Amino acid sequence: MKILVTNDDGIKCPNLKILVEYLKKYYDEIMVIAPTTEQSAVSHKINISNPITLIEYEDIIKGVKTYSID
Repeated sequence: MKILVTNDDGIKCPNLKILVEYLKKYYDEIMVIAPTTEQSAVSHKINISNPITLIEYEDIIKGVKTYSID
C-alpha cells in the first residue's frame, strides 16, 4: 500500500518525522509532500505572481521520498 503524508506545519515540523517513522513500520512505500514553511490558516490564499516550486529533500527522513512545495 502506498501512503502520502502531508501537513500544514511545514516540511521541518518534528511531528511529521515522528509520524513517518511510525508509519515506516507498517507500510513499504511512503511519500511526504509538505509546504516549505508553516501554512496554517491560509486555505483561501491565492498565488498569482510566484511560481510553485517542488524541492526534494534527501536528509530529512531516511528511505522516504520527501518533498516540499512552495
